[in-house]
Amino acid sequence: MNRRAALATIAAVAATPTLARADALPGRTFAPSLPSAPFPHASRANGHDYDKVHYAAATAYADSTVGIYVPTTFSAGKSVDAIVHFHGWNNHVDEVFRRYRLREQVEASGVNAILIVPQGPKDAPDSNDGKLELDQGGLARLLADVVA
Repeated sequence: MNRRAALATIAAVAATPTLARADALPGRTFAPSLPSAPFPHASRANGHDYDKVHYAAATAYADSTVGIYVPTTFSAGKSVDAIVHFHGWNNHVDEVFRRYRLREQVEASGVNAILIVPQGPKDAPDSNDGKLELDQGGLARLLADVVA
């Protein structure tokens, strides 16, 4: 598939209003709990306050899920390319996959890369990325865990 056709396919997939279920996708979706995920992290051990609302550590900063999508086009080699998506405020991995159709776009693109969506603050208005932002080598550890 040439670049123009791939971009057209990605645009069409992104514009489609209904989400294909993960089991209908030809690639494989995983959602493991990884020790290198952004949370839990000491920076949010007591939760976080924003706009006079408290977001508890147990609900917003305890999920260590990392969404991973391996497209059918992926072929393991000496190195692994990764696309890492950091979701925004008031969001979570399942919603990111559903709303932005990232898996479908990666699949349609034909790229030889793994999609990684680490769970940030879950459904909280916060930009903190815990271990990935504040711990030396945090992203490298996450990538190593996913590849392993």
